[in-house]
Amino acid sequence: MPTKRTTQQFGITLASEMAGLVKSKAAPSDYATESEVIRDSVSPLPPAPPRALQVAFKF
Repeated sequence: MPTKRTTQQFGITLASEMAGLVKSKAAPSDYATESEVIRDSVSPLPPAPPRALQVAFKF
């Protein structure tokens, strides 16, 4: 039985300044890849409220 994939691949576009920051974090071996920089940056974010609540309460 094949294993279920636990990751998803995304393509993102960053402003040049942001892209430079991501590359600079990955370059000195703080991270192995730019993907690890992004993953580490978004992992502490809390889950977003459901869209209906965002509309109702103008998040």
